[in-house]
Amino acid sequence: MGRITTTHFGCGLLAGKLAYIQELGDRAAQGRACGDLGNTHYLLRKSSTIRRLAIAREFGDKAAERRAYSNLGNAHIFLGEFEVAAEHYRKTLQIAKQLGDKALEAQAYYSLGNTYTLLKDYERAIEFHMKHLKIAQELEDRVGEGRACWSLGNAHTALGVTKRLCSMPANISRSLKRLEMRQVR
Repeated sequence: MGRITTTHFGCGLLAGKLAYIQELGDRAAQGRACGDLGNTHYLLRKSSTIRRLAIAREFGDKAAERRAYSNLGNAHIFLGEFEVAAEHYRKTLQIAKQLGDKALEAQAYYSLGNTYTLLKDYERAIEFHMKHLKIAQELEDRVGEGRACWSLGNAHTALGVTKRLCSMPANISRSLKRLEMRQVR
């Protein structure tokens, strides 16, 4: 069997295992089985994304290539492979710059900032979140500003630096408060 076929077969086995465990009524085992099934489905998606990337390269489709790298970064985040995810997000950023799409560039900086937060490299995370913030301001993307500020706040807090949080410009602070209020609703 090929890799995809084997993984599909594994999904079938896991789904059968889940059904059996549900009949037994073991909730903890059900949770583990759901997690296993979810991981297997995610690996299927990763595998198809790799094929998608190859096809995008073959046809010179930079937009599809960027999406594939972004999806691979997301897959590796899910798998806990943060360094690999960062590599894919760097490629996403590079292609976004080639395409001249500032919104996609901001998205890549956001993903890189979050990835470096997961790697506990907060200084580097702050660099990426600042770049995201700058582009969000240029694009007048208030939600993006709020996300960048929130992420910057988290990274600064992780470093034990809270003074900088108080010195945010008023418009960014207002954007952050609006975003927080939306999340509360």
